[in-house]
Amino acid sequence: MKKLYFGLAALLSFLAVSPALGATGVLNNEVTTDYYYPGTWNNLALDFTLQHQSGATGEADTLNTLTVKNNGAARNGFEITAVKLWADGGLPGWQGWGVDQEVATGSFFNDSWYFNGLRLAIPAGGQRLFITVDIKNYIEARKTVQLYLPALNDDNSNSVYDLGETGIFMTSGVNGPALPVFNTETSAVSTTITDLWAPQAIITNLTEQQSLTVAAGGNYLITGEARDQGRGHTASVSLGIGASEASLVWGEAVNTGVDFSTWSYDWQKIEAGSYIIKIKSSDDSHNLSAESSGLTVKMPAVEAPIVAVTLADGVLAQTTVGGSIYLIKGGQKCLIASDAIFNSWGYDQAKVVTVDLNAYADGEPVKFRDGYLIKGADAKVFVVSEGGKRWIGDGAVFEGLGYRWNKINLVTEAQLATYPAGADITKAYIHPAGTLIKYATYPEVFLLTADGKRRHIANETTYLGLGYHWDNIITVPDWEYYPDGAEITL
Repeated sequence: MKKLYFGLAALLSFLAVSPALGATGVLNNEVTTDYYYPGTWNNLALDFTLQHQSGATGEADTLNTLTVKNNGAARNGFEITAVKLWADGGLPGWQGWGVDQEVATGSFFNDSWYFNGLRLAIPAGGQRLFITVDIKNYIEARKTVQLYLPALNDDNSNSVYDLGETGIFMTSGVNGPALPVFNTETSAVSTTITDLWAPQAIITNLTEQQSLTVAAGGNYLITGEARDQGRGHTASVSLGIGASEASLVWGEAVNTGVDFSTWSYDWQKIEAGSYIIKIKSSDDSHNLSAESSGLTVKMPAVEAPIVAVTLADGVLAQTTVGGSIYLIKGGQKCLIASDAIFNSWGYDQAKVVTVDLNAYADGEPVKFRDGYLIKGADAKVFVVSEGGKRWIGDGAVFEGLGYRWNKINLVTEAQLATYPAGADITKAYIHPAGTLIKYATYPEVFLLTADGKRRHIANETTYLGLGYHWDNIITVPDWEYYPDGAEITL
């Protein structure tokens, strides 16, 4: 029976990639794999190019829903902890975190992972997509992974995904595929207990060939993120900066998150020129990453002008390029103490003006936006709500509310004291004001307000215009009820 089963899988795989009988609109690029190891993430399992499901070229479309199944024995929650969808970025082909675009994390129902409410543009020439799997930290028995895109099963023939259906659902209604699309090779999940994998680190506020305007001898704060592979914890992140490979000067980044989930590096005394920046990291098992290939930034010899002006409320300003940034509010300048606070409001670095701020009195520093997690020196974790802090005193409640440990932001005790204390959070089914939510089977996004209501955010333009980030949305079960408030529009 086992031989017949895999024989059938191989036949379906052949049919799925055969040019004559191929799955309409899906080009299987195949993944050659071997082992997936405990505690590793973003293991590439599917690589395919999606076109209009009619197979016609020159027709753009929008991908709304996609489903994935495993023909192997690895199980959701036991060996596989997450299945993610990515869009190709940078050079063609899989490069992963920091280069390719992470689109969504799949939800599991019955025997399928589904990605719903995507609204991902598929250009006329097609879009290369990837599916990755994250592996549980401790594996008891070796299992296998062979992901595939199942054939279209639109039970009620309404051309729209309903929970339990399978396939690819497009805005045009031309859905597919006609046949399942298998990755030909099967991978095994290893049971090894040894951590042999170094962390990965990326720079988040610089890009290749970026030109920076910094006053001669000034500073620039480089920020980034790091994650460890293989069950460990990131212990250090280092940056090397120089005019050439031979002249790199290495320094240690500062941990601004948990285990360097976010970090910063104060690049000081910068002069005009072209610089190579490389990065490397290590974990608590002494695994050291290779040096990154590096990126090049340019520093033109430009002195930033300082202009005395009267600024309107809401303007972002600094006295010197690369210096502290303030929000103008009520005729005062309010310090934005960290990049994390700056990013929580969706502010744009390109909109920061350089002016003389000496005439402005200091106002109250800007706090994290509602919905963000913060902690001080001790173990207490709070969520910011209505400008105050609410303690989440139980780990089960924390995880039940959909919060992630790597999203906690460290603040000083002095900063923590500026947030007035609200009621402790003790229930895992009532989210605090300021939380962005969506329901498991619906794409609409809501903002929870202080009166206990949910307000629908009208569209993507409104969502982005308000400075919200997609990765801050928490998916809640369909039974979690909040009465409707007025819709939010720009």
